[in-house]
Amino acid sequence: MADWTTPVLADLYSSILSTLKARDVDALTMLVSAPSNPPTGAMKYVRASNKFQEWDGAAFQDKILALAGGGTGGATASAARTSLGLGTMSTQDSSAVNISGGTLAGSGAGITSLAAGNITTGTVSTARLGSGTPSASTFLRGDSTWAIVVIDIPYGADQSADFTAAVNTAYNLTGSHTVALPTVVGNGNKIIILVMKGTGSWTIDPAGTETILGATTLTFDFGQYSSLTLKADANGGKWDVL
Repeated sequence: MADWTTPVLADLYSSILSTLKARDVDALTMLVSAPSNPPTGAMKYVRASNKFQEWDGAAFQDKILALAGGGTGGATASAARTSLGLGTMSTQDSSAVNISGGTLAGSGAGITSLAAGNITTGTVSTARLGSGTPSASTFLRGDSTWAIVVIDIPYGADQSADFTAAVNTAYNLTGSHTVALPTVVGNGNKIIILVMKGTGSWTIDPAGTETILGATTLTFDFGQYSSLTLKADANGGKWDVL
């Protein structure tokens, strides 16, 4: 440990060498031992806490190393993060990262267990919804396969007298009678198929004030084996002929 006020002119020559050696040791070790009377601006390296200090004439004060000098620019962890431009993500645990803003880039292969209910904007590509080829003429089945719409309309009993038709049903007709149609209300886009099994002329009668081709009734007499498909238009309050 050196006394930095020595040597002086009054010192004996025999003590000058040891005095200078002690100062050299202090300088090379950056004051590993506490010095006596260090000059203002003297630098010290504190090994216990791995930090630099500077003597201000009364005490050693911690020195903050700037980024340009290889430091963090802050005396505390919070100040260092601010100086380094680190946000709140730098303090989150890797197993519980919360991203509340910004943009994620990359393949996204590492994102797992994403609930569909958390997708609140944008549109999922139809190609990602199932196998097969999505198009305007296909629909997504319950087994996640894109398929062509196939309508399986069952046949009702053959009719040879007045009757009331049911939606999504086909009927063979014989003779000349009247078929009453159910209301289009609640049956939008459902169909009824009429097939002239024998010769005859049938009157098609929509419910209430509903119409068919703009008229209150329609005559079906297209000849044997001809067919007529009716589709309910609930919004228009009428039946369409397909």
